[in-house]
Amino acid sequence: MVVAGIREDADHYYPAESGGILLGYISDREAVITAFVDGGPRAIRLRDGFIPDQEYHVDSIARVYRDSGYQTTYLGDWHSHPDGPLALSWRDRRTLRRIAGYREARLPTPVLIIIGGSNDWSIAAWTVYSKSCSIIRQYPNLPIRTFP
Repeated sequence: MVVAGIREDADHYYPAESGGILLGYISDREAVITAFVDGGPRAIRLRDGFIPDQEYHVDSIARVYRDSGYQTTYLGDWHSHPDGPLALSWRDRRTLRRIAGYREARLPTPVLIIIGGSNDWSIAAWTVYSKSCSIIRQYPNLPIRTFP
């Protein structure tokens, strides 16, 4: 289960931030998240920041895409805000805009999931519309029905 796995990863690295990537497909203009990938073995997890293992993510995306018969692809990123809000930081907004503008990602509306809190995590999903970040959904409790 995607949300349970993200929660376990956030719990494991708490009180440092953790994160990773979201994988799935677009159906009727809706992102369907079917899997997530953790930060990777060379990720840097700090109390107030997270830097993913890019090589691990690129390899994971390629493998999952190939193994799914070229159906499951990169949809965006996720990360935790330990003891923090679900609000986007200026870095989160910049990341969303960069993903949307990165041609190779072929993803004009990437998803960014933030999981905030500690033992009682809450979750929010964000995307980019017209060069500004706008909330698409915010869920106060886990699990989330739209994720497998």
